[in-house]
Amino acid sequence: MASKRRKGLTVRKIILWCVANTTIGGALGLIISLYLTGRVIGQIIFVSVLFGNAVGFTSGLSAMYILPLYRSLPGVLGIVLRALTLIAGGVLGTVVVFLANPWFVLFQSDFTFFIIAIDGLMALIVGSIIYSYERMRRELEGSYMELEMRRDIEEKLRELTALSELKALKAQINPHFFFNTLNTIAALIPIDQEKAEETVHDLADLFRYTLETAEREFVPLREELQFLDVYLRIERARFGDRLQVERSIDPESQRVRVPTLLLQPIVENALRHGIGHRKTGGTITIATTCEDEYCHIKISDDGTGIPKEKLDVVLRSGRGLKNVNERLLNLYKESSGVAIESTEGQGTTFILTIPRNRLEAKNEHENHHR
Repeated sequence: MASKRRKGLTVRKIILWCVANTTIGGALGLIISLYLTGRVIGQIIFVSVLFGNAVGFTSGLSAMYILPLYRSLPGVLGIVLRALTLIAGGVLGTVVVFLANPWFVLFQSDFTFFIIAIDGLMALIVGSIIYSYERMRRELEGSYMELEMRRDIEEKLRELTALSELKALKAQINPHFFFNTLNTIAALIPIDQEKAEETVHDLADLFRYTLETAEREFVPLREELQFLDVYLRIERARFGDRLQVERSIDPESQRVRVPTLLLQPIVENALRHGIGHRKTGGTITIATTCEDEYCHIKISDDGTGIPKEKLDVVLRSGRGLKNVNERLLNLYKESSGVAIESTEGQGTTFILTIPRNRLEAKNEHENHHR
């Protein structure tokens, strides 16, 4: 229901939009009047407010209702048509203001084409931001609707204490990561709109996987690795070339079933505390090996490392690492867990050990009862 109320234009949204356009236009008019005459001229400020609203509303409406019609077009053609539509909307709004205030064209004709060009550029920037925001909002609303549909089922599952604890430990995507991703998208919009849109899709895929696995205790390791690929694409949009990823995956290990959302907190910790503070960045290495009784998953970074005196408390203090370790201990007791190897200044390796035979027996038992 909440998502339906947010769709389209509302009176509140129009009022807020008008206030924002008026504020920006008035501020620009004040600056222009002081620059041109050295004093405040109300008529210039008034016309600037008109420009602000004309450009703001035309670019906004174009972004919300016209640009989505181009989604099915090929990449370059779609981008070109979106840009031309936004620029045309800005020029149209400017022409409307000129027609309503012909004195401006007569007495300030030297600035006419300059204003048209500036308004067209502003419409392109503002419209692109609004379009990307609306597209991201629609993607996230789809995920939120799925979350609402599953809420009743999750409540029933929480009746069992053990399953409730596991759900609470695994059902997390760090808000810090979420807001970092939104900031990354906002930063990409003016310089690489296509990359911003790809990042929005990756973020939606990430949430979709989280929702789809909410009721699954185990998934093939292959799916967890694919989930990590999406997560790391988002982080590479933020880190750029500062982040490198290497993989060494035992093909046999991809069929092994592991607890859901097990690896992402480990990789996130390596990024934030391992290489995130280094100006030159670093490399995340993901490796898997399988033996007769156990599968080992190693996640390494070549970052700052962890001092020896802090190794014992890392698993007890960090929320993500603590949750992963507790989940493994709850499932497999003393035969599993997270081990840490670290050399200060050289990097850290997290080793997850899963008792393969016991896990496969557990999966066969679950499948039999289904």
